[in-house]
Amino acid sequence: NLNPAAVHSYKLLGYENRRGALQSEQPMLVGGDIGSGFSINAVFEIASGDTALAKINGLGSLSMQYMPAGASMVQKDSLPLQWNYLPLRQSPPATRLIAALTLFGQMLRKEEATSHMRYDDLISLVQSAADATQWQQVQLAQLIQKAASLQPPQQPERSKKRHKKRAGL
Repeated sequence: NLNPAAVHSYKLLGYENRRGALQSEQPMLVGGDIGSGFSINAVFEIASGDTALAKINGLGSLSMQYMPAGASMVQKDSLPLQWNYLPLRQSPPATRLIAALTLFGQMLRKEEATSHMRYDDLISLVQSAADATQWQQVQLAQLIQKAASLQPPQQPERSKKRHKKRAGL
């Protein structure tokens, strides 16, 4: 439940491996069974509205339904979504890795949101957060490096005037 005064617009970027959730037009995500000690990550791109209001009242709330082990009744809980903005480089390592993985997917799909990013920036982000003892994190950095090596070299932008002149315009 997002506060419309604090959140101008939002876009779901990623949610586990559930392809259907990405294609959903509804603002509600439905999770599956989650065992003790597990977590779910949902990544949203948010365009903030009134940031002063968001800092006071928050971005909205997260509603959950769950059934504790051995219980027969569903429990409901709601948690506030506080405005706790941090620059990405100051975020916890897990947040940086999730962001890097999401950005990598967007770069591979050549989405507009990442058109200004370079693979070197993404590699740097992963390396700043990766734990060298975690093989999945090391492989993420290697995969991004491999993708970067497969990209054609970037052409320096020519001025539009020169380009038009060459085209005979």
